Amino acid sequence: MMVESRSVSEVRESRVQHFVDLAHETPGMVEGLRSGSIDAMVDFFELAPGAHVTAVAVEDVAPRDLAS
Repeated sequence: MMVESRSVSEVRESRVQHFVDLAHETPGMVEGLRSGSIDAMVDFFELAPGAHVTAVAVEDVAPRDLAS
């Protein structure tokens, strides 16, 4: 089994890009998050048996990232 190794910054950049892409594909999503009509966006990950979540990260995406 080969496991891809990525740096934390590469993972964060990938996650931000995913959010930006999702915002472009989902009309009203950003406005809903800002107005509170959408409470939160949560990603769920399938964990290996016996794995435990030890941390949760919250990242801000600057409006300029969503403007392009």
